[in-house]
Amino acid sequence: MIQTLLLIGVSIPLVGAFLVIALNKMSYKVKAFFSVATSFLTFLLFILIAYYISKEGAVSIGASFMRELGLNVAFYVDPLSIFFALITSFFGSMAILYSVKDMTGEKADTRYYTLMLLFLGSMIWLVLAGNLILLFILWEVVGLSSYGLIGFYMSKPESSKASFKALFITHILGICLLLGGIIIHHFTGSYDLPVISESIHSMADTRWVQGILILFLLASMAKSVQIPFHTWLPSATVAPSPVTAFLHAAAMVKAGVYLMARSFFLFTNYEAGTFLIFMAAIGAITLTFCTLIAWMQVDVKKVLAYHTAGQIGYMFLGLGAGTALGMIGGLFHCLTHAVFKGLLFLCAGSLIYATGRRNLDEMGGLYRKMPYTAAAMVIGAISIIGVPPFSGFASKLIIYEASISQGMTIGGGLGGLYTFFGVLAIFTSAITMASFMKVIHSAFFGGIPSKLENTVEVPWSMRIPLIVLSALCVAFGVYPQAPLTYLINPAVSVITGQSTVNLNLMVTSFGYQTVIGMYPATSITAMILIFLSIGAVIYAVSSKRWPSTKIPGKQVLFTGGELSSPYIDIDKVRVNSRPFVYAFEQVFGGFYRFVKKGELDSFYYSLSYHVQRSSFLFSSIATSKIGFSVVLVFLMVAVIFSPIMTGIILILYGSFIALTQTRLKRLLLFASISYLGYVIYEFGVNVNNVVAGTLPHLFNFLIFGSLLFLTSIAVLKASKTDNIESLGGLSSRMPITAFAFLIGGLAFTGIPPFNGWWNEFWTMENIVKTGGWGMLIVVFLAAAFSLTYMLKAFHKIFLGELPPSCRDVRRVSNSLLLPIILLSVFSILIGIYPKIIITFVEGISLSLG
Repeated sequence: MIQTLLLIGVSIPLVGAFLVIALNKMSYKVKAFFSVATSFLTFLLFILIAYYISKEGAVSIGASFMRELGLNVAFYVDPLSIFFALITSFFGSMAILYSVKDMTGEKADTRYYTLMLLFLGSMIWLVLAGNLILLFILWEVVGLSSYGLIGFYMSKPESSKASFKALFITHILGICLLLGGIIIHHFTGSYDLPVISESIHSMADTRWVQGILILFLLASMAKSVQIPFHTWLPSATVAPSPVTAFLHAAAMVKAGVYLMARSFFLFTNYEAGTFLIFMAAIGAITLTFCTLIAWMQVDVKKVLAYHTAGQIGYMFLGLGAGTALGMIGGLFHCLTHAVFKGLLFLCAGSLIYATGRRNLDEMGGLYRKMPYTAAAMVIGAISIIGVPPFSGFASKLIIYEASISQGMTIGGGLGGLYTFFGVLAIFTSAITMASFMKVIHSAFFGGIPSKLENTVEVPWSMRIPLIVLSALCVAFGVYPQAPLTYLINPAVSVITGQSTVNLNLMVTSFGYQTVIGMYPATSITAMILIFLSIGAVIYAVSSKRWPSTKIPGKQVLFTGGELSSPYIDIDKVRVNSRPFVYAFEQVFGGFYRFVKKGELDSFYYSLSYHVQRSSFLFSSIATSKIGFSVVLVFLMVAVIFSPIMTGIILILYGSFIALTQTRLKRLLLFASISYLGYVIYEFGVNVNNVVAGTLPHLFNFLIFGSLLFLTSIAVLKASKTDNIESLGGLSSRMPITAFAFLIGGLAFTGIPPFNGWWNEFWTMENIVKTGGWGMLIVVFLAAAFSLTYMLKAFHKIFLGELPPSCRDVRRVSNSLLLPIILLSVFSILIGIYPKIIITFVEGISLSLG
């Protein structure tokens, strides 16, 4: 029964995504309400699944089609994974319901709802994944869905730039997850989570455990926007408002939190003090600096984006405390943050929908026009600040106490750090209050600008999510016993191994109890309501109305003729957001100027600029006659003495030069040279089994290389040029070709679920087996370079505005389109199930003896 429900639950959103494509010709309302129904059905099913898991315990589902790859468990469902699945499915339904009106009139509605359901399904699969390989694949699919949704407005340069940044940071650091999984398999012989948790103790050298945890932490920091990898999230606010609320507040950015929580489950037998304090420090630094940066923003969505990074820092601090109390606080804040930050992002979306503005200084007095949105945003702001009895205080208090109590328990320098982090977290809540005072005042109080006089409240389909989330902000604060008892403590029991019964002892009839004291949330709320009621009664009884006296005659302000009526123009004298950050500017002047210059993005762009300059210089030298001759001679010598070194040289040589190319044919040529380096490297590593070592790489390259070649021919035939700088916007004329080119480029880069990622996987396996750790630097560099030039080509050719020279471009002929479609399908099939290649290679090996 439970297994059937699980299979249905994980299938519904993905099947729904493909059905939306089938409904492409139907009206907008049909696609929108079908997506709403699909997401709500998914949520209801997971409520039922959660009930069964609470009664029956953890459930695993075998993977018969994956056993030949050494993967025996497809899904592993326990209270920890169910906790995240419920958050994802609930907020997916809220965001998609909100989208019905918010996205009305958008041309690409089919693409939007397809990607939203694809993300919903892939995120649920990620947290239910029963093995590390499936977890990594879904980790990347979630990133790809986010890439498509961030870049939803394909003609806008800022959308293209933001989507590239998000995919680049999350993918490059995501490779650390794959590497960590391969190392675990090397020591335990399995990728399955239940097996690993039982056999990981066989790793005698704890340095390997620490190394794996650091690799997982790096992947988590990129996904969960922790410093210094947080900069993609503020840029991602160019996405539609429901996307920022769902993906970048409630779901995707929580993937890193899930991975760290799951890592504790895997390594529960090890002492990880150094690692824990490092994770806590990352969280403390992020929550402080990102909250400070949020304080000075005037773009309402960027304010919330930086606060998202800061609030996830609280979760990392809670988990980094390493105690059951800290993990309860971290996961509880994960839930409450999803509620209040999802609410705040949807409120910001309502402001943008109603006013057409994102700048807080262009708003004001909107509580008169938008009372529902104003009330909801005040509730969300009070919650994130951490004012009792709202939800944010209930979860933050546990993190404060966990950090400080851990510091008192450990003592010494390490304990002092934990205590300092706890105090810093409390201080940061005060900064959060200052930040949201600015937001609420600027948007809702003061006078209404004349341009916004006709503003009206958002439609009911957008108000309902605001009302529901506002109610949860109050409910989880007034009665935290319910989420703690039924969601948080069972999940923490999985992480720590402590029984749920013992963890639930902290929950009382009035609130919860910690190692330091007790927070009687429910009784405090009752007292607040009682005293407010008494005050209202006293005021009503004692107040007295005094009659007004009208002064005869017309009273006129004397101005000496220097001013004309009206005497005060509210648009000129209203207080903007600047006074709210004046103290910040004076106290933190250097940091203020650093943020104004672009904070860490300025460093990244500078690094990118220098890499590009270096690649241009290298390219000009290496492609000259003398330079090419030197490289050729060097390669010939290297082939004789070291095929491995030859492969490394070709990988870097081709990558560096491909970065500089503006001609599509030359770009593909040098990209192919780079990939040839991988084949030669595998030849050198697998010299005793050349067929099994090199043939899978060649087979994969044949597929995505042919796909890139054919799509390039289609572009050349349609546009009559291969200069990517003169192209743009071709996706509007050639959508299938654009999608196929993207598949080929992502496969080339090694991103799942496309077939090229298996080449990267096999290369890393060889590195771990042979101990050739220096090759890892090459792999990461090549991954960064190849993603850069492939996405650059895709964005230049297919995104942006259509130039006048391409106005007459039409789709390619069916004779060329058919192999493009077949190769695209084949790339996805092999990416999911590489047994096709393995069987083919084994057949050749047997035939050769």
